[in-house]
Amino acid sequence: MQRRIVGFAADAGGQARDAPNLGALPSGSTVPQFKVLVIGDPQTLLETTRLAWQAAEIMLEGPTAPDAIDLGRARDWAGVLVDIALVDDRLIDLLDAFEELRLPYIFIVVDTLLPSEGPRPYILGPDPADIQALLQALLNEGRKGPDGMLSGSHS
Repeated sequence: MQRRIVGFAADAGGQARDAPNLGALPSGSTVPQFKVLVIGDPQTLLETTRLAWQAAEIMLEGPTAPDAIDLGRARDWAGVLVDIALVDDRLIDLLDAFEELRLPYIFIVVDTLLPSEGPRPYILGPDPADIQALLQALLNEGRKGPDGMLSGSHS
């Protein structure tokens, strides 16, 4: 079975929801525009990383263990970052629930666990380039429909 790296986003009625507008906050605002859930152990999210994301006007919630996730709060999150070190059967069931809820998720590694060879994974760290890469992936996938095409796509 091949596991998808990213899921989808939808409102409570199952309709695809618009991706958050990163430019909607007034200049100088310190209130994060949207939340991203982090699934991992306590070492998954360092305070320097949390502060860097907050500076980008994104609140990282967690890290939370997979068995402590309240799916009733799924509408609170623009997406989910999942520490790949935690993949097990319980997490696979949770990812299936995210897909049913059309909530985008991405597997990540923490910046201290970078592989020395091979493709560069999504990294949860304070580097602005890593933040941008994760946000772009979540936002792009959040606009895709069940056929994998971007909403409004004419191809």
